Amino acid sequence: MRYEERLRPSAAWWALAIAAGVVMGWILWVAATPEAGVVALVVVAGLALAAVSRWTLRIAVDADGTLHVGRAVLGVADRGASTALDAAGYRDLHGPRADHRAALFTRPWARVGVRVAVSDPADPAPYWLVSSDRPAALAEALDLGHTGPDPRGEDPRGTTQEEG
Repeated sequence: MRYEERLRPSAAWWALAIAAGVVMGWILWVAATPEAGVVALVVVAGLALAAVSRWTLRIAVDADGTLHVGRAVLGVADRGASTALDAAGYRDLHGPRADHRAALFTRPWARVGVRVAVSDPADPAPYWLVSSDRPAALAEALDLGHTGPDPRGEDPRGTTQEEG
């Protein structure tokens, strides 16, 4: 394994899940019965905590350079250059300069990430946008297995190199 990380929700997301259960429990406690409030608290908080726990994202780069993001896999032959994005670049590719065909592996709490160009002509996604806590390390691990320009002629911000 050349690189591995797990993006996990921050403590605030866990607290919000519990708060959702407490609020719903309190509403039913007051509006119905204390028993209904306790049941609502347990059920809503449990479902919210389960949902938050599913947001964990595993990102890995194998020794051969294959990128794994969750269940998705992108081999070395199917990708171009990768670029670590700062907050402004990540926000641009997640918003106003986003390509609607891009594959997004993002999380709502992430503020930085990596753009990985896709070179497979059969793949409709021009790039993958991957949230990461350590985008420079991820981009470096990806680029160890890749040399050469982006085969689709795009720069990291989504414009073609001819457009500038």
